[in-house]
Amino acid sequence: MEKETYDRIWNNIIVPIYTNISNNDFYMYFNKSRNKKKIFQKYNIIRDEFKKKYMDDSEVNIDRHKIASVMMAAIEEVYPIKISKKYVFQLWKNKEELDARYVYANETLAFFTALSIIENYKEYGIDGKIELKRKTIVLPETFNESDYAMNTCIDLYFSKRSKNINILTFSNVFFLLEKMSILNDISITTDE
Repeated sequence: MEKETYDRIWNNIIVPIYTNISNNDFYMYFNKSRNKKKIFQKYNIIRDEFKKKYMDDSEVNIDRHKIASVMMAAIEEVYPIKISKKYVFQLWKNKEELDARYVYANETLAFFTALSIIENYKEYGIDGKIELKRKTIVLPETFNESDYAMNTCIDLYFSKRSKNINILTFSNVFFLLEKMSILNDISITTDE
């Protein structure tokens, strides 16, 4: 990924998603300048390792699902969102639990960044020409009424803990989410 492309992803996807997650919460912080550099470096390392391991020609570009999965893994490796230790200690002292929005903040950032990358790269057709309509991926409803995004973030959380974020598996998940949105007419919204 070119630095210019990453800068656009950083400014238009990662930072706005973090701002939404944090909602100006002073227990949550994010060092923008340091994390921007670290995530880009980690992205390039993970991408290069992935290409060497799984691709016949490591010089070929990877598709948007793999780009999104690699970026998601890079964010998970850097773990850029920090929670105030003083706040965590205060909760522990009061025998209270840390709210899930804090526990899974980095996973939320990683997952929604990946989805946004897929949505934004989708505007380019296979032939490299820009399509006229951009489609948005809509997450499926679950059968037990749990939150699909939260379930995926929990999966990502435990995948990181076991050092097993599988780029190919998450690429397939993203492909299927996108395909499901295309096949189910009601799952697609179009920006005019």
